[in-house]
Amino acid sequence: MLIGAVAAACIVGALYLVGKPFDWRYGLLLFYFILVTGLLLRWQEDVADKTNMFIRRFMTGLIIKLMGSVVLMVILVKTAPAELTTPMVITFVGLYVLFTTYSVSRLMKSIRAPQG
Repeated sequence: MLIGAVAAACIVGALYLVGKPFDWRYGLLLFYFILVTGLLLRWQEDVADKTNMFIRRFMTGLIIKLMGSVVLMVILVKTAPAELTTPMVITFVGLYVLFTTYSVSRLMKSIRAPQG
């Protein structure tokens, strides 16, 4: 996904600008969002032509991503050194918003596109 490469470049660039080192936890966050977004999009786009099923999968996907993200973030914050906590939380929020916006916009395009 191109969005993953853009997100990675933004993370590395932002960390460089504020003088923070790139830690493996940032890579884990990025990998998590790429994987979850890709899997959920594939699952949701399969039923784009069936409105009721699509709405259920869309809402379920949002809940799955939200709950999984919260659990991952709590684990990472509890295990990370104190100096990484704030930049990691900011990165997490940015990635969550970025990937959720991407998946919602892609899903909106898929339900508007004529099915062939």
